[in-house]
Amino acid sequence: MELPKDLLYTKEHEWARIEGKKAVVGITDHAQHALGDITFADLPKSGANVKQSKVMMTIESVKAASDVYALFRVSCAKPITISRNIRSW
Repeated sequence: MELPKDLLYTKEHEWARIEGKKAVVGITDHAQHALGDITFADLPKSGANVKQSKVMMTIESVKAASDVYALFRVSCAKPITISRNIRSW
């Protein structure tokens, strides 16, 4: 398996890629396979402030629910853009 070199990882299987003033976040391939089919994602609300290493969102699947932790402090002053494109590396 080839891993992208521009990603920052946590021990809990989250990653982030910095793109200017924005960050794209996701979960590792291992975490995706462990969860199975995703059924729901509870995202932070616009205007929310999330502290580093605290729960940023919860992902639910047919197998389990899993918390996703913030890699850095997040201030969601603008609406969050959600990509419906799911990619796997």
